[in-house]
Amino acid sequence: FVLFQSLELNKDKMASMPTTTTPPATTTSTSTTTIAPTTTPQLHQAPFDVVYKSLALEYGINSGGTAYLMIMTLSLVLTCLTYSPVDYNRICEETKNNETRWTETMVIMVGAPLIFLAPVVFSKHHTVGPGFLVIAWLYQAGMCWQKDWLHCPNNKFARAINAFYKGFNRQAIFRRLSLVICCMNSIFRVEYFYTFLLLDMIYMSEKLQNVVKAVTIPLSALAYTTMLGLVMMYEYAAIAFFYFRKDFSPGGDDADKCDQLHICVIYAIQGMRADGGLGGDLRGVDPGDTENNEFTGRFAYDLSFFVLISTVFMNILFGIIVDTFGQLREMSTRRETYFRNISFTACLDRALLDRVATSEEKTTPEGLPISGFKWLNEDRQNCWNYMNFVFYLYRKDPINYTGPE
Repeated sequence: FVLFQSLELNKDKMASMPTTTTPPATTTSTSTTTIAPTTTPQLHQAPFDVVYKSLALEYGINSGGTAYLMIMTLSLVLTCLTYSPVDYNRICEETKNNETRWTETMVIMVGAPLIFLAPVVFSKHHTVGPGFLVIAWLYQAGMCWQKDWLHCPNNKFARAINAFYKGFNRQAIFRRLSLVICCMNSIFRVEYFYTFLLLDMIYMSEKLQNVVKAVTIPLSALAYTTMLGLVMMYEYAAIAFFYFRKDFSPGGDDADKCDQLHICVIYAIQGMRADGGLGGDLRGVDPGDTENNEFTGRFAYDLSFFVLISTVFMNILFGIIVDTFGQLREMSTRRETYFRNISFTACLDRALLDRVATSEEKTTPEGLPISGFKWLNEDRQNCWNYMNFVFYLYRKDPINYTGPE
């Protein structure tokens, strides 16, 4: 928010920049003399801070944005160095008995630059779009190999692509990568991307993450339902194209609107947001108009669209999202209740532990009654001590394990 507002202040500075009037240009002819005064901004005479801010506005250069980008890039690099080597080593262990399959890997590696260069060379597009295509290409390859380790080639390029896929799916890496991309776009003259940095608040709250998951988890069900809705709206558009085409024009003109089927489809899709469905955007029909006998057909058409599309279809979409959110909230509440009342390692009930501590009259060094649940979780069976022990076992040679280890 602060970074974006600083650019707004730069615009105010530009509006108040001093200007000077150049000598009037005089044009003399045999009949008249024309004087054309012009005003041009003189940046070289403006104060240094105004010139700097004008350049910052023109090129999106913002000292705060640059500092944010450097810090977040450093955080991204450190996070990748933390997770990626572990992922890469695990992939090496899982694929050590597989075939190398260099041909399949080279197809993936050569396809990436071709996907990037094709839109740039033939369509003169910006390089940001092809860059995302390359990421999607490598992500898809990693996802195919990740489904079954037996299909992942045993070579360093394939393992690197697999490690990229696993890292991209990690929230810690994806969060920082998305913020870095947004900040880079903001610096390179797409200033509104600064506002997207506020979305970082999603990662700070589990409840907000559940809101996002309510849409992403049932994504396939939402996609299929949306496809069904589009097919139904296409059918309504086809009916309107053949029977109610003139009703799409305010004056009843046949040639104004809905003269082509795809235009009717667009109007049918837009009809979902009308108050009365698609009928709310069409020409009104008088129930007493029996001369043209249009009211009965329009009544059935408008009412069925309102019931099936605006009401049933939209409520199905909302119901899928609301049900998923309710399940996520219930799972989160159940998990919080479990960890609040059950010890982490021994899985003993809190009431039982507190009752045993009270019966044995356990006290703190200050003589206060001690909570059996807190004592077991924080002192006797501290979860981080167990975590350290697990990592110790991972690093130790299995040949040197003791019996309990």
